[in-house]
Formats: sequence, structure tokens, C-alpha cells
Amino acid sequence: MRLTDLTMGGGCGCKIAPGHLKQLLGGAPDRSEPLPWLLVGREGNEDSAAFRIRDGQVALTSLDFFPPIVDDPLLWGRIASCNAISDIYAMGGEPLLATAILGFPTDKLDDDVIRKVLDGARSACTEAGIPIAGGHSINLSEPIFGLSVIGQVEARRMLRNSTSRPGDVIALTKPIGVGLVVSAIKDRIAGFEETSPHYAAAMGIVTTLNSFGAIVSGVEGVSAMTDVTGFGLIGHLHEMALGAGTTARVVISEIPLMAAAVGLAESGRQTGGAKRNYAHYGADVSASPTIPEWKLRLLCDPQTNGGLLITVAADALPAVSSLAQRQGQALFVIGEMHERGERPIIIAA
Repeated sequence: MRLTDLTMGGGCGCKIAPGHLKQLLGGAPDRSEPLPWLLVGREGNEDSAAFRIRDGQVALTSLDFFPPIVDDPLLWGRIASCNAISDIYAMGGEPLLATAILGFPTDKLDDDVIRKVLDGARSACTEAGIPIAGGHSINLSEPIFGLSVIGQVEARRMLRNSTSRPGDVIALTKPIGVGLVVSAIKDRIAGFEETSPHYAAAMGIVTTLNSFGAIVSGVEGVSAMTDVTGFGLIGHLHEMALGAGTTARVVISEIPLMAAAVGLAESGRQTGGAKRNYAHYGADVSASPTIPEWKLRLLCDPQTNGGLLITVAADALPAVSSLAQRQGQALFVIGEMHERGERPIIIAA
């Protein structure tokens, strides 16, 4: 049995639609007294919660899990772990340890499959320099796996998704479209078999740690950062602009798109997650009329362990670019932040 046959979806495309999530989390206001040591809670949809542990030091904590995105259990374990650890890197921090969250149907998957999932997780955690220090498992009809990760960062280096400034340059570290490519793999579309170059390209993206976030946070002039995951590039850019009171202007030709994803999107294929994201964020986007709708929908494609979205002062960009080059890290400049206009996102041709 294929792992992905046991699931309705996979990866970060399984996130609850942003509009529905907003309704669920709305409810009654939190009337508890503010906690002086809690620096970042659930407001602003940040990547991690953050709390002060001592002068100058901040602890970060995050949790992420999802159903299989691929049929290879070793890869699934690594992908889910890289994705979870990314939340710590996205706030400029270093991970310290992880605990695992595992659910699977014991009557449908044998123990060897689960061992491989855990081996994949250990490979990612070993590369990140952290242990899997424990966890919790349950018998569940649909398999899920992920990590709860604790990290730390110096207070002066902690980055949020809501602190960009007008004039900042917007940069991205990975191409967009992996959600669409993975859906084609799951649906066994011809040309997307496990032996295909499209499969290899997608796996290269989703299994690569975003450790550059912990390095670039030390550069003076880097103002904000997040990672691109389930709400797509448009959704996470929307969070950044809305939180900072700015308008993000990006140039469609500068945004790196996976070639395979372009072909799929141009033919009319889209993921369910992209459809939900487009419906939610589309009204806040002002796009050039020359940009086809399929391309806008591709920018809403849910990414699993997608790239870092970084804003940096224009005069600090050379230092960030030089650092990325030394680290072997791709860096794509896709636009800039402006004073808030009529809409939070502008997409130019």
C-alpha cells in the first residue's frame, strides 16, 4: 500500500483554509493578564512562539506535523522534520532539541515503515545538530508525523514576520511550485514518476534545511523573515505586509518558479490548497492585467518546507548576498516594500 493512498492530502497543503482558520481562532478575546516574559504568542501568525528566558536570550518553540507527502517513508520523515525545524530558523534562531509526534494505523502499516520514518527524521535532526529527545505516538486511521522543536536566539537577532520597513528589498531562497509538483507525483501523472528529474528537483527542495535563517539574522539591516509554507508565497507575503503596515510590490518575472510547476499550472492544474488561498487572498492583490490567472494561482500554491522570505534594507543587500554566496545559498530578489497603498500586495509584470 502506498503511504499517500492513506491520506486525503499531504504536506502543508493540508492546512485549514486561512479564512476558516481565522474564524476558528477568532472567538472571544483573551482576557488574561499579559505575560511579561511572553514575547510572541499566536497573534500575527508567526512561525514560532517566543519567550524570554534570561537577559538577552529568547526561547523559541514550534510544532508542525502532516500526513505523508510522498510514499517513501524515509523521505517523509525527513521532509516533515525539515519543515518543522524551519519554523525556528525562520525567526533567526538555532534549534536545540525536538520531540516527535507520530500517528499511524497499526493494522495497515508494518513496523519497518515507521522505523524508516523515524530514520528520516533522525537524519534531518542530525544535520541540524539536535536530538529527538522523546515524543508521543497514537494509533490513528490516517498517518501523521512531525516534530515539536525548541530553539533559542539572542533577543537582538530575533526576526518576526511583521517588522519590515518601506524601502526594504524582498528576497526568497527557494523556487515556488513544489506543492503542485508533489500533487502530480501523488496522482501518478506521466513524467512525474519517482525516477523522473521533476521528482528529484522537488525532493531537493523539501529535504533542504533552511539553516540560512540562523545565519542571516546576524546581518545588520535584515528586518523581517518568515518561511513560505501552506498559505503560499502570496499568503505569507500578505502576512508580512499586513503586519508591518506596508505594501509588498513584487515582479512576477523575478519570482523563481519550478519549470515543472509552470507546465502543470499553465495546463490548468492547481492544488486544493492553492484554490483556497487564492479565494482568500486574491481580493488583496493588485496584479498587472498582463499576468495570466494561472500564474497568480501558482503564487498561492502551498509549499512544504518552502524557502525563507526575507526583507532587508537596500544598503544591506550586498552583505546578505555575499553571505548567501559563501553559504552556497540561492537568493532571489523579487521586489520591495513600500508605504501602505490601496492593497497590501502589488504584482508587476
